[in-house]
Amino acid sequence: MCYDFAMIDPIFVLIRHAQSALDLTKPARTWPLTPLGQGQATALGKKLASLGLTRLVSSEERKAQQTA
Repeated sequence: MCYDFAMIDPIFVLIRHAQSALDLTKPARTWPLTPLGQGQATALGKKLASLGLTRLVSSEERKAQQTA
């Protein structure tokens, strides 16, 4: 099969989670976002909306899900 890559405009964006609430008494995967982190995630979403992304993949960690 032959692909015409000139017709494809792939975009891959890798993003780390927004600021999380550090709690050393709990596993890191359960840490939620701080209020600042929630604002960061909202602002990021507005910026990414213009890219026309069609798929989002996220870790199962709470902070990653909240950022996504």
